[in-house]
Amino acid sequence: MYKIIDLEQNTPEWLDWREGKATASQSPSVMGESKYFPHTPYEMYLIATGQAEKPFYNKAMQRGHEFEDEAREFFNKMFGSNHKPLLAESEQYENFAASLDGFDSEYNSPILEIKVSKVGGDIWDRGLDIYHWQLVHQCAVMGCENAVLFVYDPDQKEGKALGFKAKKTDINKLVKAWGKYFDCINNFEIPALTERDYRNGDNDQELVSLLEKRDELKIKAAQISEQLKEVESLVIDKTEGKPTKAAGHTITKVVRKGSVNYKAIPELKEVDLEQYRKQSTTYWRIS
Repeated sequence: MYKIIDLEQNTPEWLDWREGKATASQSPSVMGESKYFPHTPYEMYLIATGQAEKPFYNKAMQRGHEFEDEAREFFNKMFGSNHKPLLAESEQYENFAASLDGFDSEYNSPILEIKVSKVGGDIWDRGLDIYHWQLVHQCAVMGCENAVLFVYDPDQKEGKALGFKAKKTDINKLVKAWGKYFDCINNFEIPALTERDYRNGDNDQELVSLLEKRDELKIKAAQISEQLKEVESLVIDKTEGKPTKAAGHTITKVVRKGSVNYKAIPELKEVDLEQYRKQSTTYWRIS
């Protein structure tokens, strides 16, 4: 179900291995539920395409890495297990990989995920909610149902073990979400935006005023466009179907060829037309 990768975590080789893979730490983001940046598939896309900077290594992450060994030893002694760090790739789900804080195939919860938090902190109280999709991902990679989230307070030398069981329906949702994301990356398409991707501009009075002015102008433009069509129709009627010059204008009939339906050409069914596509253009749409 999984293949073990012989690399050391937090090394340049490890970073290279993770590149382009579906990783557990990004699964909350691909599901649009991450507490941290990137929060959504769109923000992941911005990072992947160089339009946004990668998340920096903050103090919380540094603290977690610093006490990971201590927390794992604490857990192993507390529960009599032998969890050890492990890198793995799924043999069932394409591109799925995981860097496990601990794995013990003989223990009833083989997967161990470690988080460092103060007693009573956000992670201490609601860690399973925050890291739900990360744990689902790890279970998908390893082909097992059970994992444990261990929240450790190095100051108080206290630990809290939270049991987790992955649902097959959640694994399917996650696999589908990653599939959609990779399709967007491969096709240079922006992922569907979520409510979290939109900036709330209602408090920007200048922006609101400009949009209201735009709405007024669009109404006027639509009215003028309709009047223009009526006048042009009368002009064409006056030509009596003949090319005409008048008042510095030329009036001629134009025939435009229809577009080619390339998908309907049998000889092109096996041809990858994407390689002939021109470079995409970027513009803003106001709707």
